[in-house]
Amino acid sequence: MAALLTAFKKVKALKLKTCCVQNVPYKALNNIKKGLSINAESKDPAGIEYFEINNINFDLSVTSQECIYQILELLPALNAVRLVNTNILLAKGNKLVTSLLTNHPEMKEIYFDRVVSNEIVGKSLADGLMRTKKLEAITVINNATLSGNSVTNILYNLSFAPRVTYVNCSNNTPTNFADYVENLGTMISINGSVECLILNNVYGLLNSVNLDFFKHLAENSSLRVLSLENSKTIGSQIPYQNVTYLGQTLAVNAFKKGKIRELYLGGGLLGTFSNLDQLCNSTYYSNQLIEQWYGDSTKASKMGGEDTVNKYLCNLEVLDLSKTLFNGSFSYEKFKKRQTLYLPAWTRLFRVFSNLTELNLGYCNLTQAFCEILRATYEEGAITGYETAGINLTVSAKIKTLNLEHNPNIAKEGAKHLKEALKRMNELAVLNLSHLKLGVSGAYSINEVISESKTLRVVNLFCNKYDVDGARSLSKAIERTPPSSTSTWATTGSETRVSRRSSRPSRATLETRSSVWA
Repeated sequence: MAALLTAFKKVKALKLKTCCVQNVPYKALNNIKKGLSINAESKDPAGIEYFEINNINFDLSVTSQECIYQILELLPALNAVRLVNTNILLAKGNKLVTSLLTNHPEMKEIYFDRVVSNEIVGKSLADGLMRTKKLEAITVINNATLSGNSVTNILYNLSFAPRVTYVNCSNNTPTNFADYVENLGTMISINGSVECLILNNVYGLLNSVNLDFFKHLAENSSLRVLSLENSKTIGSQIPYQNVTYLGQTLAVNAFKKGKIRELYLGGGLLGTFSNLDQLCNSTYYSNQLIEQWYGDSTKASKMGGEDTVNKYLCNLEVLDLSKTLFNGSFSYEKFKKRQTLYLPAWTRLFRVFSNLTELNLGYCNLTQAFCEILRATYEEGAITGYETAGINLTVSAKIKTLNLEHNPNIAKEGAKHLKEALKRMNELAVLNLSHLKLGVSGAYSINEVISESKTLRVVNLFCNKYDVDGARSLSKAIERTPPSSTSTWATTGSETRVSRRSSRPSRATLETRSSVWA
């Protein structure tokens, strides 16, 4: 190891990954130190910028701890560190991380996974963040409950990180939610640089947030991506009022020229489509609401006329609603004959969310009734006089990516109605219909969409029991694809793979969807 580090002059990254010994001994650490020392004294030192320790523990004897500290000192150009499932931060009395951040003022990226094992380490990290003025991205995830309120303090100190754009604090559940919510709100309110905030699996979060949190969120001017997947108390529903606040937050943020464009509410965060109805019912603002939230509540209570009129607005482009369970019944034929007069409020996703281009409804227990509602929305639209004034009656969303995977209750009968809606999605490019139990009959319906679409590029039909007849129909459908459609790639889960003009998704696309594509 010492010889290698001495020889390599242009190394920019040092990675220490899974080791066969339980605890790396002092001798190994000392060899690393020797190599770095000789390299540093050469005329052309390596200048390592990235340091990673992955699934390795150290014996943490006094000599080992000192050696670890010296190794970090020999990396003056370090600007990115990734620590995964290691005990290294327990060195130097649990305060190694403070030294790490203090001695490396150029630090831009921090990734800590299962390393904040107690509150002292967490406090040291929080304190160190006050000295990293060039930090751009921080990930602190999957830490034990022993870390207590560490993440709460980290969030507060990130309020004063002027360049940080990416924050991921998923899978950390605090012991005191009141402090956590307050500090999270402070960070959202004060920090003007965070663009992506990921708080997945923070169990209890959406049950604990209050109106002040939503006010801060609505007024934020930098945040573009917000992910809250499965961040509710296990086995519970989010308070109805908080669903309302979330909808209003989206509208107020759009009104105030905010940048929230991607919202991830997967993992069944909303519970059922009843809460989705409420979310869509609540994407409005009014002059009175703005005054209530940010002005004088007494003045707001005296407003009337135009000031109380709700204006529906939402600038979301990407929305993940996976595992939000569909409920309800509907008949397209009755709606067409005006025997049924109302469309569910969730159809405003397509009529109010005019910028929406990507929608994930995977694992939502969608049924034939859902497909009939979607068809009615696209073919007929809401009926005049049976929708709130000022809301679009017809579809305005421009869906480019639609994920309906793992909804086997759609089946072949649902596919007949789904087909009619898909035909009217004039910008649809990526369509995931895996695990719908389409069968041969359903295959004919979807293949008809493929054959007529001028925009579809990627279609996933994995595990749909297409059989031979369905596969043959698919092959013919792709052959009939309009000339303006440059490529079509469809998979059925068998060895049948058909492409038009041999065009396929890029290798990167296939790799990122390795669990989906056959």
